[in-house]
Amino acid sequence: MESQKLTNRLNRIQGQIEAIKKNLDSTEAHDCEETIQLLKAVRGALQKFGEAYIQAYTKECISSINDPIQMKQKYDEILQSALEL
Repeated sequence: MESQKLTNRLNRIQGQIEAIKKNLDSTEAHDCEETIQLLKAVRGALQKFGEAYIQAYTKECISSINDPIQMKQKYDEILQSALEL
């Protein structure tokens, strides 16, 4: 269920990116403000997607590690990567 929600988010983002591309490729004049709004929407949606992905899959990424020290190291790596988003 969670992966379907994440896929749906990506599909919406893809649609917004396609709209930006359509504006750029159009031979007709396009609304620059609309394109900027789409860019802002994509940026925000990607941020929220990243947060949702991290929340949903952090446990899954470390659950197969049996050694507590390695588990902590992997968790710290994931956390550091997440903070760099």
